[in-house]
Amino acid sequence: MINKNIIQYGITSIGRALAEMRNDISLIEPHLEYIKKYSSLCEFIEINRICYELQRLMVFINNNNLYESYIGIINEILDDFEDIMNVSRNASSNINNIDYINKINIDFLLEKINNIILSGTKNTGQIDYDSSNDQLEIDLTESFILEVEENYSYVCDELLVSLSNNPNNNELICELFRVIHSLKGNIGLLISSFSKESHNVNNAQVVLEVFQNIETLLEEVRADKLKLLPNIIDIFFKTMDLLPELVTVIKEDQGQIINKNILDEIKDARENIIKNNGNIENSTNVVSKTIDISSKTIRVSEDKLTKLINLSGELATIKNTIVQLVRKINTEYNLPSLSKEIKETGIQIDRIYKDMEQTTLSARMVEVKHVFQKFPRVIRDYSMQSGKRIFLVMEGENTELDKTIIEKIGDPLMHMVRNSLDHGIEMPEERESAGKSPEGKIILRAFNRGRSIIIEIEDDGRGIDVEKVRRKAIDKGFITSIQAAGMTKKQLTNLIFAPGFSTAEKTTDVSGRGVGMDVVRNNISALKGSVNVFSQLMKGTKITVQLPLTLAITKGLLTRIDNQIFVFPIDNLVESLKVNCNDLMSARGERILVNRGELIGIISLAEVFGLPYSEKTELSTVIITDGENKMGVEVDQIINDQEILVKPLPENLTGDQIISGATILGDGTIALVVNCLELISKGN
Repeated sequence: MINKNIIQYGITSIGRALAEMRNDISLIEPHLEYIKKYSSLCEFIEINRICYELQRLMVFINNNNLYESYIGIINEILDDFEDIMNVSRNASSNINNIDYINKINIDFLLEKINNIILSGTKNTGQIDYDSSNDQLEIDLTESFILEVEENYSYVCDELLVSLSNNPNNNELICELFRVIHSLKGNIGLLISSFSKESHNVNNAQVVLEVFQNIETLLEEVRADKLKLLPNIIDIFFKTMDLLPELVTVIKEDQGQIINKNILDEIKDARENIIKNNGNIENSTNVVSKTIDISSKTIRVSEDKLTKLINLSGELATIKNTIVQLVRKINTEYNLPSLSKEIKETGIQIDRIYKDMEQTTLSARMVEVKHVFQKFPRVIRDYSMQSGKRIFLVMEGENTELDKTIIEKIGDPLMHMVRNSLDHGIEMPEERESAGKSPEGKIILRAFNRGRSIIIEIEDDGRGIDVEKVRRKAIDKGFITSIQAAGMTKKQLTNLIFAPGFSTAEKTTDVSGRGVGMDVVRNNISALKGSVNVFSQLMKGTKITVQLPLTLAITKGLLTRIDNQIFVFPIDNLVESLKVNCNDLMSARGERILVNRGELIGIISLAEVFGLPYSEKTELSTVIITDGENKMGVEVDQIINDQEILVKPLPENLTGDQIISGATILGDGTIALVVNCLELISKGN
């Protein structure tokens, strides 16, 4: 909600600009820009719309050299405009809803301006559009598409879902009214910018009519004349779904027709509520959700942020170069005083680099709530369709991830949530017969662990039946009965990630096609993350996803094999150590290390990449993990750890997934970054 003092200041400023226009009417156009600025600041959508229509009128007047003839008309319009602002100035009791207070007067003035243009067009034989109008249409279309992108998810995934749980929350209802009213005004403004030949006019008018009806319906809710019941909320969802449809129609400009049947649904729903005195059965699902309706963001080009991060990474390379220069000056030239000065400079650069890294990375960090907020509606819709009662809990929504990861993690999470809905949560009768609450619970949880982010999807459903998985896997030829006999419960559970595997008896809209979980693992692996499943029959399932904070800058342990440098990301590193070969055990031809009571297999990275290998009595070993499993990796030499900027490999070198990227060290050497998750997967 805009601060009342700001609104009052905006009204005063607009009034002053109108007065100055009356003193010198030749200044009308620059003053219109001034008024537009303050009306945008105060979110006076309809006032802004008047300015655009007046600008449209001035274009027509100037193009046809009608300025002298239209002075009287312009003054008359300015009189009406001043009357509207006087009403606004005196509306202290409802100052946050200026557009609504002036609705009748504003609509009248807009129609008046439009009629003047139409009448003038007939008299002059000139159309009222030129290149300025074309640009106005482009600008308003881009602005409208941007507003849809910003508000669609906010309304559908936050406001409406919250109102499903708390339909009597007046603050939420007023906020929904504000957004609906703003969108309605911008649709009308968009229509006014379209040329008469545009395919988009009729479709936009259909959507405008729907929003006008919805606004009226919502005003009745605000006045306590109607109850905000589930069928009304469903209509709000359907109304909002028209917006991306309209955007698609506008972009393609092929004259598709938007269905207006929703107008009948609005009428029927209203009559049904009145007929039943508001006593319509409530929705079965409950969603734990809170929102902040006052949050604001500033848009920054993603390219600029990416460039900043790359520059930060280059600074890391320079910092590492200085460290090597200090070492070289000491060992080769014996200049300790110069070495000390350069080292002190390097320390200052290091401090600046760390501040810059933290700032640039934080600028790219996005809260996971931008992904989580999609699920309340998904669960609500599924609950209503399936008859299952589901309670959603979301924890750690303020946990932050790199924007690149946020954009790519949505689909994998959607697959996993849908699996919990379809495979995990039982019908209320089945749950009650098993001694459970009839209402199932799904928990979405995010939290930091070191330099990683953990996202958990947990349900209290039926869990994974390992025996059923084993039978299905044998029947469908994924494994043989002999192989199954030697597999652990964990290995059998992980068969759900096999391409084409599903335990569903029938295919549904949600799952059962044998696609999903394999895509989940592949997509998460591509983000240098891991996914693990923990399940207990009749108790529930928890899927844990581990992701790096960012894909760009990381800290890594440098190692050497022959003449090649390999980097192990710190996120996957447990420890590095020297291992005496006499302390190793052997099993099935594999070397086994007993470390802190654990049995850890050891592989040679040289053998993995086909590099020269020689037997040693003592092994330089790096212990890595994927969050669940551990593995020892033998290298020739462990060098040190340092910050690195990971660069993607060229397309012709991306075949080996064990290498996830490369980095340039301070001396110009190219080091390869090891994908520890893929290495562990292949090693197992």
